[in-house]
Amino acid sequence: MFYPFKPGRKPRHAKIDPARDQLAERIVGRSLQLQRKCADFLGQKTKRLPAKSLKTTLIAIAIAAGSYSLFLIASGFWGKPPENVFLWEKAQLPPTETAASRLRRHQAFEAYLDSLEKAFIRDSINSIQP
Repeated sequence: MFYPFKPGRKPRHAKIDPARDQLAERIVGRSLQLQRKCADFLGQKTKRLPAKSLKTTLIAIAIAAGSYSLFLIASGFWGKPPENVFLWEKAQLPPTETAASRLRRHQAFEAYLDSLEKAFIRDSINSIQP
């Protein structure tokens, strides 16, 4: 994120691939063309509506979105968040291990460590003898 500033550093030049550049230009051009068509269509539809009703609708939507955002923020700070703001199911945790299964696992691990220790001791004794 932070890097030393080097004012004399020249920018690196990327390798130019004309095929990729041409493909990127076609994709961007098509995207801009679709955006322009959509904007023209919506402009034609809203041209017939009176400006006062458009402003009223915009203000109403802004007030509704802002008040809902404030509600979520306030409920997060001062109370329990609402239960059904977003409708998804909470993840179910797997059942916890019983004490008996934990004990069996621990005993098996201890037996494994003991076998490793015995193997190490046997190896070190064999390596010392001439």
